[in-house]
Amino acid sequence: MPKGKKRPKGTKPSRETGRPALLTDTLIAQAEILARLMLPEKSIAHLLGISPRTLRLWKQHAKEGKSKAKALLLTALEKGRAQGEREALDVIKAHAPKQWTAAAWLLERRNPAEYAKRDRVDNKHSGVVKYRVSFEGGIAPVALKTPPKAVKDKPGGEASEDKR
Repeated sequence: MPKGKKRPKGTKPSRETGRPALLTDTLIAQAEILARLMLPEKSIAHLLGISPRTLRLWKQHAKEGKSKAKALLLTALEKGRAQGEREALDVIKAHAPKQWTAAAWLLERRNPAEYAKRDRVDNKHSGVVKYRVSFEGGIAPVALKTPPKAVKDKPGGEASEDKR
């Protein structure tokens, strides 16, 4: 249509205007497959040919209800992740009768409060620890709240290495 003339009401332009949409049904299906492989979202975005920021924005728009297509994408990603998790758990469960560590690993991850290893020790210290630091110029007294694991004084003024 020549510049300056308006199109009559109710008629469509002869061609589509603007760039084609990136978010298509094919892209949504691909996103679900990639999510099922349990890839990180950054990798999913790159493999789909979009930036990770675009994927984050699309997910945000879906949560805000701005677009049905973006809501379909979010659902596809969630569904793919759930299917991937189920498949991974099926593999672990299949190996559990032959390999007890598979079952132990699963229990540790699914319910850490009950089954996780408890090998962390919390040591707390209050007060001031005095020790000496020696350097080329002599010995200087120092007071810190947390002691180093370096040198202790022996009776008689000589230093020995702390072997805790």
